[in-house]
Amino acid sequence: MNFARMLISAVEEPVEVIEEVVEEIVEYDINDCYKILEKISTKLTVISGQLDDLQETGTGILQLLQDSFLDSLVAFLFILVCYETMKMVRGWTKGVIFHGRNR
Repeated sequence: MNFARMLISAVEEPVEVIEEVVEEIVEYDINDCYKILEKISTKLTVISGQLDDLQETGTGILQLLQDSFLDSLVAFLFILVCYETMKMVRGWTKGVIFHGRNR
């Protein structure tokens, strides 16, 4: 509600806007200010905890991706070596069967 008033009052003269803000501030006493600051502090503490959890999760996901990348790379190289070995064995067996060569 205050935000809407501020938007509407943004087109008014700056002096009127300042007067409204000062009136809203004067409505609160020092105890209300401390309560508001305490609520803000509590919410910031909760947000800080959630950000820490998010950072831990991000670190875990990054580690998992790095590990799975290395595993995938090793598996790909293993498949490539097996494929090339299969080609060599196949060529050797065809040479023996069709041409009687044994190298």
